[in-house]
Amino acid sequence: MGTSSDRNNQFSGGRSLTHGLWWLGHLLLTSIAGFFVWFGVSLLLASYGLKDPFSFIMTFFASNLNILNSLVMIHGCGLRKRRLSRQPSRDPDP
Repeated sequence: MGTSSDRNNQFSGGRSLTHGLWWLGHLLLTSIAGFFVWFGVSLLLASYGLKDPFSFIMTFFASNLNILNSLVMIHGCGLRKRRLSRQPSRDPDP
């Protein structure tokens, strides 16, 4: 027997409203991380046009760190989405 909070969170088809918001939040995080990957790549390409060696090194490593962090965030969100989609759905109590 489900608790009252389970019954209050039921959406349609046995899915809860928080489940939909979870997917929306992860989609938003993935799109923001995708933007920062694009920004990091454009910063990396722009760093090759710099004349000062110190500025080049700092911009180069900063852009690579930005790309790495964003790709890790995309990978983590993807793993969580895959883990959730592989779980068997719970049928509500009749």
